[in-house]
Amino acid sequence: MFFYDFIKELNMNFFYYTVFKLQEMIEGSYKNSIKKSDRDQYRQYTPRMLWGNPCKFFPTTPLSVYQSPELFEKLHLDTLFFIFYYQPGTYQQHLAAKELKKKSWKYHKKYTTWLLPDFNTIKILNEQVEHGTYVSFDYVSTWSKQLKKNFSFEYIHLEDEITI
Repeated sequence: MFFYDFIKELNMNFFYYTVFKLQEMIEGSYKNSIKKSDRDQYRQYTPRMLWGNPCKFFPTTPLSVYQSPELFEKLHLDTLFFIFYYQPGTYQQHLAAKELKKKSWKYHKKYTTWLLPDFNTIKILNEQVEHGTYVSFDYVSTWSKQLKKNFSFEYIHLEDEITI
């Protein structure tokens, strides 16, 4: 009888130990679970320099090579999109938009995204709308190109202030 009680107690201890460890792991994973704030859109970092620039020789303006349209002609599409979306209000954003427009991309102001028309499927319905298949650049969720079939592009939403 003693041996049976010993095994029973050993099994109970093992059971409680296993349950305790599982509970510990579940609590640990809950503490590190995804929070709503983890999904928030990236906000550009703007440092607060309360005491000014500590280094007198640190550059405060971009190098002139980064303001050259010739450099932007050589950049990959992803780089141009990154510059356009994450350097708002800068000359570099203007140069990136100009280069995207040279590559036949159109900026849709309502959806704030770039669209590339598939010229084989585009039909101009009237002076204000064209309809067809477009390649859209999704910068919010997937950072990739997506195909939009049967999309109607209204010219009132076309950004045409960027001159090539």
